[in-house]
Amino acid sequence: MDVPKSVTQAALKDAVLELDPALEATLANSRVAVDQEFINEDVLQLSEASEVALLPPVSGG
Repeated sequence: MDVPKSVTQAALKDAVLELDPALEATLANSRVAVDQEFINEDVLQLSEASEVALLPPVSGG
């Protein structure tokens, strides 16, 4: 999936939703990680080698 080098978390999630609208409820609560680190900033700064992950909430016990 191609995304701009500077993209908001919301725009990234919207791009994923275009590919699979069934993920809407999951993405609403998902965290964004770039290169295996959670991101708190709204705007992501990516490089060509960046690995982006959308992680849904999980529970353990």
